[in-house]
Amino acid sequence: MRRYLLILVALVAGCTESNLELGAPATFVRSFNGGANDEAQMVQETPDKGFIILGTTEFFDAANSTTYYKIKLIKTDEFGNTEWQKSYPPYPFDAASPPQSWRGSAVHIIKDGAGAVSGYAIVGDSVEQGKTIDLAGSGMLVMTTDALGVQTQSTVINHSSSILGKAITQGANGNLLVLGTSTTSLTENMLLSELAISDLSTVWTRPYGNGQTVLANKLFTSSQSSIFWSGSVDYNNNSDIRLVKTFPDEAGTEFDLQIGDPILNETGNDICRYGAGFAVIGTTTTTAGDNDIQFTLINDDGNILSQERYGVENQDDFGYSICGTQDGGVVMIGAIETADGKDYYLIKINAFGDETFPAIAFGSRNDDVAASIIQASDGGYVILGTTIMGGLQTIMLMKTNLEGKIE
Repeated sequence: MRRYLLILVALVAGCTESNLELGAPATFVRSFNGGANDEAQMVQETPDKGFIILGTTEFFDAANSTTYYKIKLIKTDEFGNTEWQKSYPPYPFDAASPPQSWRGSAVHIIKDGAGAVSGYAIVGDSVEQGKTIDLAGSGMLVMTTDALGVQTQSTVINHSSSILGKAITQGANGNLLVLGTSTTSLTENMLLSELAISDLSTVWTRPYGNGQTVLANKLFTSSQSSIFWSGSVDYNNNSDIRLVKTFPDEAGTEFDLQIGDPILNETGNDICRYGAGFAVIGTTTTTAGDNDIQFTLINDDGNILSQERYGVENQDDFGYSICGTQDGGVVMIGAIETADGKDYYLIKINAFGDETFPAIAFGSRNDDVAASIIQASDGGYVILGTTIMGGLQTIMLMKTNLEGKIE
């Protein structure tokens, strides 16, 4: 177990959508909330050096005693200032029909031949009225928008069990590849589909796997048309990292690996490209009884190259998101348990596995849970997370400098 210096940085509690100070800081903290509980899902940098943020809004309909969800998509400039914001389905509800309930999991930027944004594709869930995501009442939602976030198409992929949409990308032919997981079936619990980009019609769908599975919201393709994804799988009350490789419309997998110690629980929460293979971040239990962040390197053939643990001794640490960096290393964001709940926990290592700077913990007086981390084109690290502010879950967008500091 390694020890790290913890540097606490207070979040800007007064920074909301209505009172942002516009400017051009090298680093920033921005919050986004519209009066309901918002949960952060993913952030991507757009070609104009701004950011596209995906979240899910949860609200309670007291008249029907029902919880509903809406997808939230926010476009910002390079300094985190809002350019536009959309909700799907749009407000207000159609009084003549029951409200639709949509949740977002991942967003993909669609580009034209010149590399400019032509739209966005989102995968998530469409939850039936009166049911929850834990029951057989959810289908995999796929929707597209234009460059300004105006919805253009949507479809729901149903299966014999309840399916949650998790990851999305484009194949070499321009069509969408979408990945989902079942909440109700222990067999055929992963669903991979190709959808025509023109009308979202299904080209093919293939089920895979068994065991209780939680998937990361990333999907990768290779120049050889291989498709990769990661997550966690539970067998006999033991959790392991899962890594899957297959080919388009393939009936079986090239491999479906369980990676883990038989006496410890290990999860794969996020995955990124790293060299000729992949880096996976997750959480592992320790023989001392606490949790550590686990970093695993795997090549394209599924062979484990190395594993490292990061964290503070006798404290719980959790690994949530990972991104390859311009210097050949990786940056990871997780959480560390403190007296005030969970704080963000930032770790940067170089290509040799050495820390670029001491791990940094920062957060508010409430729970702070990271969802996504990327490196911006100017080198700064961009973190998307969810923080409790004013009693509501609030989406936070933060940008640090190369030393991981917000100044």
